[in-house]
Amino acid sequence: MVIGGRQSDIILSVNPLRSANKHTGRLILLFDVTDLAQSKRVVAWASMAQKLAHEIKTPLSTVMLSTQHLQMECEENVDTHSRLNKYIQRIYTQVARLQKLTDSFLKFSRIEAPRCEPLDINKLLQDWLKENTFKLGSAVHVELQLSDDLPAVSGDLQQLNIVIQNLIENSLKAMDGKGVLTIATRLVQSLHRESSDRPASGVQVEISDTGKGMSPEELEKLFMPFFSRAPGGTGLGLVITKKIIDDHKGLISVESEQGIGTRVTVTIPA
Repeated sequence: MVIGGRQSDIILSVNPLRSANKHTGRLILLFDVTDLAQSKRVVAWASMAQKLAHEIKTPLSTVMLSTQHLQMECEENVDTHSRLNKYIQRIYTQVARLQKLTDSFLKFSRIEAPRCEPLDINKLLQDWLKENTFKLGSAVHVELQLSDDLPAVSGDLQQLNIVIQNLIENSLKAMDGKGVLTIATRLVQSLHRESSDRPASGVQVEISDTGKGMSPEELEKLFMPFFSRAPGGTGLGLVITKKIIDDHKGLISVESEQGIGTRVTVTIPA
């Protein structure tokens, strides 16, 4: 069933109403169990992913090692083995792609509950940019709009670094090496959680790019496993990102327009 623009899992309960032993009508109750169903699916899928990755990782490593040995032998005599070397290169490329996929599977299945500590979001963003300057390139202009005096968030340092890395690298790929990357932070006071009827403060991180953008159809598939717009992508980066944000009791939203760019907003409770 579609509710509020999203596909939802609903439990329908129909109960007879009686008054003085007379049937007076029916009480129809609808229970939205989308989050519970999704949580169960994620757990089951993660378990399957871990088993699958372990099953194929060992033979893949053997094939990769054998291919590398064959390639070294061919390079010693290029004229004689040029055709063979071409086939070996194809095998090497595909095996490397499968290894990347299994590594992503394992990374997803091994995400544990966050080990939270007080963290400075501004510092996390600045440190990542400082350590990854080489990834930005000379044609990408970075605009930082970081609010001062933000409260600390309670988060897992390693996991939030994965979120930052995935989101920024996605923006860089979308811009194809040139454009404007805008990173902003702010304090918000309207973060509502289903477990409480009172608003709570949160730190919001907004990452915007001037890349190629996405269609509405692509936006709908964005957090689905194996959906990737990048050649050779595994389609698991944003799945991992969303799981980490969910585990931190945060929110993530994406807005995009083709030919204009994309804006990702992450809110983490302070």
